[in-house]
Amino acid sequence: GFVEGLRFGGCGTEETRRAMYNGIGLPTPRGTGTSGHVVRHAADDPRKRASWMRAARRKEDAQPTKRVPSVQLTEHDKLRQVEVAVAEFEERLREAGESDELVIMERCNA
Repeated sequence: GFVEGLRFGGCGTEETRRAMYNGIGLPTPRGTGTSGHVVRHAADDPRKRASWMRAARRKEDAQPTKRVPSVQLTEHDKLRQVEVAVAEFEERLREAGESDELVIMERCNA
């Protein structure tokens, strides 16, 4: 009946139920190193697994989006390129023998 179905996990035939302990395929919990208490594996929910698989397939099927850089980022890159060019020019002036700092600063700021 109902209680017997609960006791044996509602699985298999009567003969199979007698051979299993708590519906897990062991005749007794002896020798297993456990108390015999069966805990449901909560992470193995087939509904969650199915939704995860659907989401993964949607992600694979989706077209990659082209990201447009922000205006601030492009502005920063342009300014950085100017700074690098000025620093290289300053270095060339020093290598050419220009030692007056005021002259170097004047020529770099121009």
